[in-house]
Amino acid sequence: RTADAVDVPAHIAPSFALEAVYPDSLLEAGITGSATVEFVIEPDGALALGTLSVVSATHPAFGSAVRDALLSVRFIAAVYRNRNVAQVVMLTVRFEPASGANSPNRDDAARESAECKLGRDTHRARVPFHLVGQL
Repeated sequence: RTADAVDVPAHIAPSFALEAVYPDSLLEAGITGSATVEFVIEPDGALALGTLSVVSATHPAFGSAVRDALLSVRFIAAVYRNRNVAQVVMLTVRFEPASGANSPNRDDAARESAECKLGRDTHRARVPFHLVGQL
């Protein structure tokens, strides 16, 4: 099922946030971009790993960052007619450096936000920068 075919779309569990790491080389070069991934959330809320694929990415490293971040997120399953059901999810995350992220003092840069579409709703996803010594 897709988000339009369920009563309540699958969504990220409230205690989790998608935290994709901005690839160092792209951040340092000031390269912005996005990645779109597709996957299935099972009726128990688990991400079906065999279904996770990068549909498109402006750079392969953005696709890898989103794919890696999804592995640590928990989901709430979609609901259709009062039953948990599997749902196909398409998620897009945009990467944009915060102002000052390339400066010598970039360790002080704030976490960047990115929009991601999950189900019918647009959510804000935290996208922390991968800063030397801060993972």
